[in-house]
Amino acid sequence: MQVIDIIDKYINSDSRTRQAIEKEVRQSETTLGLLLGFMDTCAVLAVRQTDTENIYKGLYANVIEGCRQDFRDNIIGLTKLYHSCIILGLNADEEFQSIANKTNGQGKDLIEKFVKRNPVDKTLQCMGLKTTLTPQFDFIQADFDDDYLTETEYSEITDKQIMNGSH
Repeated sequence: MQVIDIIDKYINSDSRTRQAIEKEVRQSETTLGLLLGFMDTCAVLAVRQTDTENIYKGLYANVIEGCRQDFRDNIIGLTKLYHSCIILGLNADEEFQSIANKTNGQGKDLIEKFVKRNPVDKTLQCMGLKTTLTPQFDFIQADFDDDYLTETEYSEITDKQIMNGSH
């Protein structure tokens, strides 16, 4: 079953079926890894296609994966999804909370904790990331040899919005 099929089935299921899906997914390290990668893909596609459904599907991927591997990978995915929300003009905290309100488990808990993080801890800079438009929009690793990372300067527009509380 494809990751998108798992997510669509999960979204359209009752809580009992959702638990069965989570149990099945937990048995496959490969599927867990695909869900984490899918979060990143959704963050990128949301911006490229101007499609908020990708944000929701990425958040559901986080919930289904449920921090079964290294939760820090989930946080990086959530950071990218958060910034995609801001780029699309959405209230990221509200969008994240709306998915958390519809779900259960460790993935939900991580979403709620992410929303409550200090602003600096939601920045791309904090994750060692930045965006690029070449050849098309994407999140990339920041080059630590350049002047991108400084103590007080946030060069990403979304980082500036987060730090100013205007997102």
